[in-house]
Amino acid sequence: LNRYRAFVWNDGTITALSTLKSYAYDIDQYEGSIYVAGKIEFSGENRAVYWVDGSATYLPRDTGEINAAAAIAKNETNLSIIGSSNSGSNIPVYWLDGTMHTISGRKLLDVQYSSDGTQHIVGNKDSYNVIAAYWIDGVEQTLDLPNEDTYDSEAIRIWVR
Repeated sequence: LNRYRAFVWNDGTITALSTLKSYAYDIDQYEGSIYVAGKIEFSGENRAVYWVDGSATYLPRDTGEINAAAAIAKNETNLSIIGSSNSGSNIPVYWLDGTMHTISGRKLLDVQYSSDGTQHIVGNKDSYNVIAAYWIDGVEQTLDLPNEDTYDSEAIRIWVR
């Protein structure tokens, strides 16, 4: 029995998502289906995965890369998952409907859709200091920070209408 396994509790019922070493990092619900983002480890490699109602789908990756999915959002037309890809350095990525895209920045932490279908991602970008960052449909936006002395800021979660 593996001590590190991803589970979902739904209406008091527990469901194991994998028998392998696995982690669940985020959950979303859309039209009664449960979407979970995470990773599965086997043969010493981490693979980004998402589950829909307990059924796993491995996310695409470049050859030899290890990766993990950190957050997930579903709307009527799209499925967005954010995470990282690592082939020597940590690269922020998002998967839109199963296709992997790289994105400027250092670390992605949350993804949501607004009611008009626009994708919103938050995290931080790499500069001399870690600075909170925000992307709309993959394009980085400027966040107004309180002052120039703001160091190591991070946008952790987002909520949009």
